[in-house]
Amino acid sequence: MERSHPRARVAAPGWPPALLLLAVACAPAPAGPPPPPRPGPELRLDPALRTALEEALAAIESEPEQVLPRMELAMSFDANALHRLALEAYSQVIELEPTRARAWHHRGRVKDELGDPEGALGDLERAQELRKDYAPSRWRRGRLLLDLGRLDAAEAAFHEVVRLQSGDPSGAAGLAHIALERDHTESALEVLAPALERFPRDPELRRLWIRALHQGGQAERARQAAAEPVDRTSRVWADPWAAEVFAFQAGRRDTMARARQLLRAGDEEAALELLAPLLEEQPADITVQGMMTAAWAQLGDLESALELCEQTSRIVPNHAQLELNWGVLLSLDDRQAEALPHLERAVELNPASSSAQAKLGEVLSLQGEWESARERLENALWLRPDHGPILLLLARAEL
Repeated sequence: MERSHPRARVAAPGWPPALLLLAVACAPAPAGPPPPPRPGPELRLDPALRTALEEALAAIESEPEQVLPRMELAMSFDANALHRLALEAYSQVIELEPTRARAWHHRGRVKDELGDPEGALGDLERAQELRKDYAPSRWRRGRLLLDLGRLDAAEAAFHEVVRLQSGDPSGAAGLAHIALERDHTESALEVLAPALERFPRDPELRRLWIRALHQGGQAERARQAAAEPVDRTSRVWADPWAAEVFAFQAGRRDTMARARQLLRAGDEEAALELLAPLLEEQPADITVQGMMTAAWAQLGDLESALELCEQTSRIVPNHAQLELNWGVLLSLDDRQAEALPHLERAVELNPASSSAQAKLGEVLSLQGEWESARERLENALWLRPDHGPILLLLARAEL
């Protein structure tokens, strides 16, 4: 039997072409992006927060298909403990851009806050699939699995954290916790010893160490350990993406804006006074860290700026912006050879950063490595074609 062409079946008997056109014209248009969630009138919001939310909503209304304004609205809700609104806003971001790992990660955190650990596990698993190198998604998932009593799965997650981020103590803390749950005291002490050597005053590591000593029958050593000072500002669970969210806290946002104004006005010391408590509250906040190192550099105190980079790297290893800040400071101190590995690492972690590519090119040119410098500067120019300083550096490399 002869088969008709698919198009022949469209013009069925009783459906003249004119009616078919009319039917197509009357078909409903595809739905646009969903309206963003809004806080209800029953919520008593801080005036500064209400203003920030209104600005974020206005940005979405002007560009409803853009993802970034919706992400910023979600983070504003999240940072100010409006968790149900944050959940809806992150869901809209995921709907518009399903490959945005940060949105999955943050929605997982919010689901955990709202008491949905299974939903949180699914979102965090998706986040780690999209960004396999981001260890905090894995240790958050490991912590949830630990809380649910799934020790084997939690152990696998924490081993992945150690593999990805050996300098961060969060993986060691998780593995020690699992060993204690299994009553493997010696294993816990073996895991904790090197981590405590590097972070001797970290409260989470110390708590686990004292518990392990008690559990192993070493009561006197446990008492001695409990009497030692603890650094309450140290954080085992460093999560740079979560630190980005905290920048959207109403009060924190205003403080950072004032600090920027002070830096532009040349009052670096006043800016540092504002920024120091913010970094103490969130040691993984690379934005605040960068502002503080800039202030120290403007004061001519590169030693303090470099010391802050060193401290932050223990909490947030392998962060592109931190490596860039570090390399820039070393270059300012005329330590080009020391700057190179930090800048190379910054480019490796974020190849799309024109600033990192350009600075690496500049330092390579200062080292006389013209061919490599030209390649990096051409990359930077491709990423940012209108940037005058890159053009000048590239011209010098060509000469």
